[in-house]
Amino acid sequence: MIMPQVLSLLILAISASAQIDYAQYVNPFIGSEGPISGQAFGGGDIFVGGAVPFGVVKLGMDSHEANLSVATLNGGYTPQGNVTAFSMLHESGTGGCPKYGVIPQMPLTTVDSPVNILDNTTYWQSRVGNDTATVGYFRTELANGVTTELSASRHAGILQHSFPAGEKHVLVDISHYLPQGNGGYCDQYFIGGEIDLQPGGSVYSGYGTYVGGWNEGEDVKPY
Repeated sequence: MIMPQVLSLLILAISASAQIDYAQYVNPFIGSEGPISGQAFGGGDIFVGGAVPFGVVKLGMDSHEANLSVATLNGGYTPQGNVTAFSMLHESGTGGCPKYGVIPQMPLTTVDSPVNILDNTTYWQSRVGNDTATVGYFRTELANGVTTELSASRHAGILQHSFPAGEKHVLVDISHYLPQGNGGYCDQYFIGGEIDLQPGGSVYSGYGTYVGGWNEGEDVKPY
């Protein structure tokens, strides 16, 4: 039998420990770079972005490094390189070929020709300043003046794009995915898709179909 005094002390101890936010000690960038400062090569091949335990969504930034000989693109995030999109699905820590990087948004202040939606490089943006990440939250600022903040629930991605004065566009490129870069047997490919924009432009729905990637899997069709 537990005496009432001991029980009250246990409750106090549990309450005190429950008030400590241990997430404040987590650095989500650990593993995002390897032995070469600023390069993802040789690191943990990790995803950095918004997610919750056992959540379907891993919402994060997709970036592309110019020097593919020291690039690691499979988790989407690289410490340096141009941003190609913010997408809903990623893997983390697998190494090897990229997988997912699908269902994206890319905030733009201009849509000048040429914009080839099958080629990420025609609309990518460099970053300014340093990226910020805490548990479940990510923030970056693009060279076009847009600041993007990300978080996620178990089944939804939450994005906030803060635009400077002027034009405001959000490109939804369902053909976007994380590329292998050097080519090879485990490339991903976009097979096809469909998007429906509702009147007023504030709601869209659709799907994309993708095949290949890290697990050399059959096609997947996220909606």
